[in-house]
Amino acid sequence: MMSVEKQREVNWAAEPVPASLLVGVLEHLSCFLQSGRARSAHAVIILLERLSRDPDASAPLRDQYRALSDVLGDILGMTAVTAQREYPWQTPS
Repeated sequence: MMSVEKQREVNWAAEPVPASLLVGVLEHLSCFLQSGRARSAHAVIILLERLSRDPDASAPLRDQYRALSDVLGDILGMTAVTAQREYPWQTPS
């Protein structure tokens, strides 16, 4: 596991969107569906927002990321922007 200091050193804007983001989406979505934890859904919204901006993803796939983010946002009454404000530590700077 990467230390907190090392995580802060990573330039997320320069990093390619890794498959691990999609794994994170699935893990947090599973947790939300099983437990109803809003915090997990907030993490999914933030990760989907990052994935929807991936220039290497196809347009239909980016659209699906946005659609799922919107659905979760509607359920929680939240958008990616408000999720990032509520949980800023989950948003790479």
